Amino acid sequence: MGAIDWLVVSLSGGEGAGPIAGLDVAALRRAFDAKFWAHLTTLRAALPRLAPTGSITLIGAISARAAMPGTAGLAAVNGAVEALVKPLATELAPIRVNGVSPGLAATNPNLTGTVIEADGGARLAAFSLGRG
Repeated sequence: MGAIDWLVVSLSGGEGAGPIAGLDVAALRRAFDAKFWAHLTTLRAALPRLAPTGSITLIGAISARAAMPGTAGLAAVNGAVEALVKPLATELAPIRVNGVSPGLAATNPNLTGTVIEADGGARLAAFSLGRG
């Protein structure tokens, strides 16, 4: 295997959502393992092979900045991924480090079903734009 020019890390689990009062802490730990720690571990494993002019993209989620009830755990996990971007961009320069935080997509009925049903999708649209 030669040098890595572009590293895109897009990892996630399916846990960490729910009202904070009933959030399963063990599930939130698994969510951090599946996303944050997996991002960091993947990045560290790839570092020795990254080209000096390479690029790293870490995929978080808009939940890190959106104020949607039931997403505090998701916000923490995705906020941790986003928090890596700027320090790593400075530390690893000239390698570029970027973050992408996609909005909510109506693909997981466990997470989006009640949002879509509650208001016909208006909240989903606002959340996807970071205004939720």
